[in-house]
Amino acid sequence: MLFLATAILDRLLHHCGVVPINGPSYRPKNRLQAIERETEAA
Repeated sequence: MLFLATAILDRLLHHCGVVPINGPSYRPKNRLQAIERETEAA
């Protein structure tokens, strides 16, 4: 089954290119804001 998934992904992605994305991640920023809201509410 793994071989089939690998073959499907290979056919779909063989012409794709890598797009580098630089900059800060939104996840840590959002998590820090949520923590700050939780501590302010307490």
